[in-house]
Amino acid sequence: MNKMTIISVIVAVITILVSCQEETKVSVQEDFGITNQIILENIDNGIHTPTGLKAGPGLESVLRHCVSCHSSKLITQNRANKEGWKSMIDWMYETQNLPKLGDQEAIIISYLSEHYSPVSSGRRMNISVENWYNLDQ
Repeated sequence: MNKMTIISVIVAVITILVSCQEETKVSVQEDFGITNQIILENIDNGIHTPTGLKAGPGLESVLRHCVSCHSSKLITQNRANKEGWKSMIDWMYETQNLPKLGDQEAIIISYLSEHYSPVSSGRRMNISVENWYNLDQ
């Protein structure tokens, strides 16, 4: 057999194989370190229910880069401004082998400082009682 015949046979076989394959649609779900959750399907009342994180721009980056290594509770229990969050990320670079976040760092810091910034009050406001009354003994 000459080269042209061999090439023609190979092309014919490939064409037949490709045309015989059924098109299958595979649902691709991204892994955010929390067992293949799709972000938008897990937002309830502004909260990402699997993690407890507030919904907003940058949540996806936080899920990809932060929650994939540690619990979201480490985020929700801390409060810092942009400089404070940057300092924590720098500490993780230096001591925890956090890979460089590149352009995602600014997105993550913006999200964290917007949703987990310092607050002037504690966990709950003081109770204000206008009318005190005595209990009869």
